[in-house]
Amino acid sequence: RYTTLMARAPEMIDFYQDKVVNFKSDVWALGVLLYRLAFFHPPFDDNKLAILNNRYDVPSGHPYSPALLQ
Repeated sequence: RYTTLMARAPEMIDFYQDKVVNFKSDVWALGVLLYRLAFFHPPFDDNKLAILNNRYDVPSGHPYSPALLQ
């Protein structure tokens, strides 16, 4: 209720799934914060479907990019 859409966990977006909102939502928000600190932009860009489907990307050219880690 008091978070921005970018930091909301999937269970806080779709209440029809009947998932419990607990400490895991705080861990989700921490992960979003760490992603933003590492890549300088939010992982989901206010997209509810991306949050519900857990779709994010690591920018190419970044040292943590999957292409550069191989």
